[in-house]
Amino acid sequence: MAGEVCLNSGAVKIDRKKGHVSLSRIFKWYGNDFGETMAERLRFIAPFLHDDEDGRFLAAHAENLKVDYQDYDWRLNRY
Repeated sequence: MAGEVCLNSGAVKIDRKKGHVSLSRIFKWYGNDFGETMAERLRFIAPFLHDDEDGRFLAAHAENLKVDYQDYDWRLNRY
């Protein structure tokens, strides 16, 4: 699935020690497609992560994580 590849190729970066998640801007622009709240969005993402520990961490701590958004690389749209 393309979405799963995207998520596991840098669209989600988790720093467990800092309780921080950095998401692709896609999740900001289309956030409601993944859940009404940030916690719902993070729980939506969790099962698609290949690293089971990251997935469990994301699901368990979704309510308390600090989230920011990565800069979008517009060069991806050239082709």
